[in-house]
Amino acid sequence: MTTAPNTQGPRPQSTANERLRDPDQVKRDARAVSYEWELGKDEDGGTRLVVLSVSHHKRSRGGAFVSSLCNMTVKEMGFMTERSFSPLSATRISVEAVARFSSKRLDEFAASALQRVRDLYEQGDPQVHGYFQEQA
Repeated sequence: MTTAPNTQGPRPQSTANERLRDPDQVKRDARAVSYEWELGKDEDGGTRLVVLSVSHHKRSRGGAFVSSLCNMTVKEMGFMTERSFSPLSATRISVEAVARFSSKRLDEFAASALQRVRDLYEQGDPQVHGYFQEQA
């Protein structure tokens, strides 16, 4: 897996009709891409994130590319990392059936999913904006 961190740290993001800032990190592995935006720290020392996950799922011939948006808390605990999130609170952004997996097509689908999140954010979609609100 490769990670491209943003060294500027977390920045606030919550104003309607404002352009969505670039993700703080982009993570890639063989069949998945994730974009992460840092929202801040929680009282237990974890980092609150918004995560756009893009992956390939194979249920039948070829399978599908799927993207979803969720909030997650990540806490480094010495030799392990704890990731807390609720899959039931995730919002599906897009799905595309494919004849077979292609790394190039995964990257294209991930870029289009990121653009879809940006478009929804800039249109003032309340559900997408809700993910980027700082939680107390």
